[in-house]
Amino acid sequence: MDKQIKKQVDTLLVERDQTPVCIALDWLSLYFNQIGIFKPEYDESDQIEISPDCYLLAINRPTLHFNTHFVLMYKKEECAHLLCNSKNELFYKPEVVKVDFSNHTLYSGDWIKIYNELLNYGLTYRGASRIDIAIDGVGYLQELMNIYAKQTIANRTIKLKNSSTGRAKFSAKVLNTDNMMFENFNIGSMGGNKMITIYNKSLEIVRSGKTWIQEYWLRNGVVKELRDLEAQEKELKRIEKRGVDVYHLEGFKNIYRFELRLKSESIKEIKDFSVEMLTTAKGMADIVKTHCQKYFDGCFDDNSNTTKCTSFDLLPYDRLNAQMIEKVTRPEATDVYKAKLSIHGFVKDVYKGYVNPENYNEAIEMIIDRVCRYRLADYTLHKMEDWHNKYSGFIDKERINEVTIVISQVISRVNEYINDTDSLAEFNNQADATAKFGDG
Repeated sequence: MDKQIKKQVDTLLVERDQTPVCIALDWLSLYFNQIGIFKPEYDESDQIEISPDCYLLAINRPTLHFNTHFVLMYKKEECAHLLCNSKNELFYKPEVVKVDFSNHTLYSGDWIKIYNELLNYGLTYRGASRIDIAIDGVGYLQELMNIYAKQTIANRTIKLKNSSTGRAKFSAKVLNTDNMMFENFNIGSMGGNKMITIYNKSLEIVRSGKTWIQEYWLRNGVVKELRDLEAQEKELKRIEKRGVDVYHLEGFKNIYRFELRLKSESIKEIKDFSVEMLTTAKGMADIVKTHCQKYFDGCFDDNSNTTKCTSFDLLPYDRLNAQMIEKVTRPEATDVYKAKLSIHGFVKDVYKGYVNPENYNEAIEMIIDRVCRYRLADYTLHKMEDWHNKYSGFIDKERINEVTIVISQVISRVNEYINDTDSLAEFNNQADATAKFGDG
């Protein structure tokens, strides 16, 4: 263990315990059940009054899985999107309703009022599709991850403890060549049920114009004053036009973010999970601490047996009053590699004639299920040409037309999924990269 690196880490852990931080809900998608509340079809601009303050406005914008799409207006402001009338019961039962809350609604706290309005209207909470929890003000963590990433075998001082059965992939991204520091880090992957990302949130909100996040920081003591995001964006674009890469905002305090993203399977691991847990800082911190155990834990490399190494918290759990929650054991989900094999297998079977014509639709749905579940749209589109070149010779003349139709439908549905993800980013006020993590 390198003494100099150990000293740097100790200094950063002191900063962990002293620097102002705040915790926030940054993405929320929930499922509800409805019986007899919504009609099978709606026309553009149809309205449904939920309460005097809340109504639904129908828009002609069906999604990949739902035919009916409402914008939810609360106090004359767009605050959520409600989806119902499932296109395919293989994915969603007819009674399922999905609600995606807009990002600004989460920071204002209005999402709680809207949630209660929907319950009062007759919807029944079914479960959470996706939850993102952010901790802001963790500049020390960005430095700590740089120390971890740049270690060698000779001077290794700190380690990340991962579960042996669910080891999280670590990647350092976006190298700032001015100071040779990595700006972004990912733990986990887009195709998994859980992912952590660490990045410069100050730079992101300048590009996205999310003034409400800066105001949230001010209220929670993370920053001391508000900045003119519009003026900063103009300056940022002026610099980038010169071909200069911008990694942080000069002359300003750059706020780094830790973000935990959870899909439904990971949320179900939390014993007795309830929406109420998301209404308090402690409740959210408990979820973070529970899901980081054996996934994003730190320790010093002071014992050959990692389980006996001296542990330290990577996040300020004590200041957030976080406690462990009992977890429910669930069967391990099929991994991305197996999903890729499955997609390849279905496509190959279509070409070779191993799928009966009456089962074509089922095969297409199974392919799309894996594309959506494991975020494999880019992979699938990239491989389709290779697979065509490899297997087209197996097509009998009388099957050419039907196979061409099936493959075209697969490509069309995958592109529809990509467009659906773009829409999800748009109406959640989120970056495309954030939306690509998807739902569970």
